[in-house]
Amino acid sequence: SILLKQLEEKNIPLTEDLICEIAYEFQEAVVEVLAKKLIRAWAKYEAKTIGISGWVSANDRLWEYGNGLIKHKNYKSLNFNLVKPTKKVYSTDNAAMIGVAWILQQQQML
Repeated sequence: SILLKQLEEKNIPLTEDLICEIAYEFQEAVVEVLAKKLIRAWAKYEAKTIGISGWVSANDRLWEYGNGLIKHKNYKSLNFNLVKPTKKVYSTDNAAMIGVAWILQQQQML
């Protein structure tokens, strides 16, 4: 990757702390984008229920960040349910399909 080449060119060692920092910053960037896109999708389609399934639904930081956005003054008046699997074991790809089917059933679309 470009970052690894830059670190190597500058003779910066790839320590465990640096690897952790890179991983943390990557997670934060992904979480921010996903949470904001989720809120935008809700607004665009005026959904009553928002659900995330699959492996991404197991990310605690995503839920923490998303709930923080929802509690923000610009989103306090939103009226929707945010649903996720009740246990992380239900966050597999197969569970994602079952989760979508459940959401559709709850919305009486299935």
